[in-house]
Amino acid sequence: MKMRKVLKGKEIQESILESIHLLCDAVKITLGPLGENVLISSNELLPYITNDGVTIARNIESDDPVINGILEIAKESSLKTNELVGDGTTTTLVLLEKLIDEGFKVINEGYSPILLKKEMENFLKVLEKELRNLKRKPLKKDYLEVSKLSCNEEELGTFIYEVYQKVKQKNAIHLIETNKEDTTYEQLFGYSLEIEIDSNIMKEKDSLLNPYVLLIDGELENLEEISETLNPILKEEKHLIILANHFYEEVLQECAYFDFNHENKILCLEVPEYANRRKEILKDLEVISSSKIWNKNRGEILSWSHIGKLGYFSKEKRFVLFSITKSKKLEKYQEKLKKEILLCDSEYEKEFLEERYAKLSVGLILVFIGGISKTSIREKKMRMEDAFCALEMTKKGVVVGGGVSLLQIKEKIEGITMGSKVCLSTLSSPFYQILDNCGVEKESVYETLKESLFTKVYNARLNEFESISDTSVKDPFEVVLTSLKNAISIASLLLTTNYFVLNEKETERNIEI
Repeated sequence: MKMRKVLKGKEIQESILESIHLLCDAVKITLGPLGENVLISSNELLPYITNDGVTIARNIESDDPVINGILEIAKESSLKTNELVGDGTTTTLVLLEKLIDEGFKVINEGYSPILLKKEMENFLKVLEKELRNLKRKPLKKDYLEVSKLSCNEEELGTFIYEVYQKVKQKNAIHLIETNKEDTTYEQLFGYSLEIEIDSNIMKEKDSLLNPYVLLIDGELENLEEISETLNPILKEEKHLIILANHFYEEVLQECAYFDFNHENKILCLEVPEYANRRKEILKDLEVISSSKIWNKNRGEILSWSHIGKLGYFSKEKRFVLFSITKSKKLEKYQEKLKKEILLCDSEYEKEFLEERYAKLSVGLILVFIGGISKTSIREKKMRMEDAFCALEMTKKGVVVGGGVSLLQIKEKIEGITMGSKVCLSTLSSPFYQILDNCGVEKESVYETLKESLFTKVYNARLNEFESISDTSVKDPFEVVLTSLKNAISIASLLLTTNYFVLNEKETERNIEI
């Protein structure tokens, strides 16, 4: 039967606190250059070690269904930060923990939770304005320092920075795990698609010069449908690349037989992705091949005007490459994609647009991640993902890192409402957590910064003080702001939660006959 459990008042408050501390205690030890790792073991994967905040957060669970329910809400803050900016998840949870602790203190003294929530949300606008005042445009060296700090390693950070500088777009970089020890990269110049081709048809690094191209919005059932257009190409002894949604087996067999008996090839490639995404890829190829999509699904009649041509087509490992020739038409198309990226409000669709733009402008970089074990490779991959995301966010501006920018705001303004005081008391928590993880005397460091009127910054990685104007300790502005927004958003919801209704699963009844 289905059981219903209700918690209220002190019970729910204690459960929220227990959940938050369970989640944050495991994650906050990873913050900063001397943060430690966490070992994660699950039934689905081999045990692995990581200091990636969002990965750790995802894996925190409890046997208590009440604690688990609250955990899922708390996790949302870090997962949302990761979704939006790809970094800053640990900072989000450090802020969230302090907000919950301080918030419940004032609520237990009799302050209204609803009023506290409104005041916190209103004060967030003030904090955002102050943080924007601290933002400045990134210098070239800032990208390198952000990369080093984000992945917690000098050599790897330099490698990530060098790779990123070649394309300056995160979505133009694909991370691939390998069995080798070294981490290397390869840049693919041209429009790339992840399509496997039988090695009997084309070997790796094979290329076709000046192939014709036919793009089909629909399926190809047999070669007779395109025979009038196909025959002149075959007489000319040129290659033909056909891209369609799907090819019937008869077509594939005929083309394979032709490839075996002739030097020129007929390649049948199924366009990856689905629905509208597939159509958008066809549009990209239409521009670079100067062809015209054959809308077979609409009953359009095929003619020679549909046929396009490329400079070359090649196979690179599991990718195929279509050459790109600069033209006015391509430039206009790129500008159109740029505008679509700016107007797009869906992160999922925006990523796809950015990847397409990158392929049409700078190409694609494949990073082959190596290591001495699967565990080390996986851990390195997570750090590299964070670093590339941080570099992407750096474009939007930087602030002083190490928690100092939030500390500067805390010292500059005073709280008037209870909600503003709770928020301000929280702003020093990332700074102190980094120092805790470094094992240094945090009050001593804080006093040194205060005495300098925050013209100095403590570099935890080097264990020394630096001038704020020359410091290498930088954080992407967008990451810090998003961490703050998401922490306050989830905290204000949890602080106003006074009842918890748990619908437990229906239990089976064993009936003996």
